[in-house]
Amino acid sequence: MQQIAFIWENTNIYWSGIIIALGVLAAILMTLSLRLAQGRSLAAPALLAPVAIIFSFFAARIIHWYCHYRLYDSLHTALTDYSVGAFSLTGVFVGVILAALLLRGVRVTRHLGALLDCAAPAGALGIAVGRLSAYFNAYDRGKMVFTSESYQGLPWSTAVESSSGGVEWRFATFFWESGVTFIIFIILTVLFLLSLRKLKADFREGDIFWLFLALYGAAEIVLDSTRYDSSFLRSNGFVSLVQIISAVTIVIAAVLFSVRGIRRRGLRPWYFLLWLLLLAALSDAGYMEYYVQRHSDLYVFSYSIMSVGMLAAAADIFILHRAAARGSNSTEN
Repeated sequence: MQQIAFIWENTNIYWSGIIIALGVLAAILMTLSLRLAQGRSLAAPALLAPVAIIFSFFAARIIHWYCHYRLYDSLHTALTDYSVGAFSLTGVFVGVILAALLLRGVRVTRHLGALLDCAAPAGALGIAVGRLSAYFNAYDRGKMVFTSESYQGLPWSTAVESSSGGVEWRFATFFWESGVTFIIFIILTVLFLLSLRKLKADFREGDIFWLFLALYGAAEIVLDSTRYDSSFLRSNGFVSLVQIISAVTIVIAAVLFSVRGIRRRGLRPWYFLLWLLLLAALSDAGYMEYYVQRHSDLYVFSYSIMSVGMLAAAADIFILHRAAARGSNSTEN
């Protein structure tokens, strides 16, 4: 149930909407700030914001309709009646990338990678703020139900109405997603500033963006698994859409950094070890997803093992990036 913040004339203003708006505002201001730090024109990010919001709005709604079509009478209803259903965060990524590509296509910017590097830490900040909106509704909760009073309340759980009309204390997935994404924001911001100064030679345009996708993807493979309202492809009910996209982006980042490193240094034996580690980490996540769906009494064990695997995957990506970037003096994509 959405919590109303106040009523303006005949319109209900919800707390969740206010928090999401604050997240969008934080992302826009952070993008502009990082662009200034780059010493580049603000024209591209200033145009990126409104275009990305429009694209994201429709992409997020269409993806939610596709994955949760039973909530809607039709696609037309999903795009015209916003009193039911919700939005998919995946659509925001689609919207931002499409908007950036459009600006590159019409030559508002010639440096797509540099623009996305500004948007990456900003996006992490916006997500960290926006996720907290779920505190005021029943979305983004976990499958785990806590019966012990010691774990009833943040950071572990929040109360939601059960199907029987009672109250269940479910894992506060949104709260952990917010915290983890804020940590990613700090890491990316530090790397972004270092890329402008001390370690400029170790970064190419677009690297911060790909590191963001890899880090966020690793986190979401675990956290999205905990949700009771994950989005699935209609032909697949085993792993969620977010998990699939996250795994794909991790692999793409690994391939990108590996190819660059091999071109610079040649194929070294330790690359095979890093690839095997990444394969093992993703396999671990896949197996534990299978395991947790069949052993619902072992949530803590399953997600702990999955988290270790994804931390290893994130470390693997950083090592591949470091190996590819060391000594590089190119700043072009």
